[in-house]
Amino acid sequence: MAMKTNEAKQKILIGNSFPFSLIRCKRMLVESQTLASLRKALLGAEVVSFWGHENTRVAAESVLGVSLVPRMERPAVTLAPDKRPMLYGEVFDV
Repeated sequence: MAMKTNEAKQKILIGNSFPFSLIRCKRMLVESQTLASLRKALLGAEVVSFWGHENTRVAAESVLGVSLVPRMERPAVTLAPDKRPMLYGEVFDV
């Protein structure tokens, strides 16, 4: 996942759970990733969190090496008009 220096950071939506039934915009592809590749992707991105459980958030932050503190307590992901996940008014592809 190489990025040019003049490009904006990729935004990644991350949380402790996401119901696949909400994904209606297009075909969904779930790919296994190594922990190392996930850490690398998160460090090069703007991470937006909807993590809902404090006890697991702390453990996930420790493993991933990034903050997963959401902007508000237990935020809810909604769907944008084009059916992609939306949080805090931002629409996400990743």
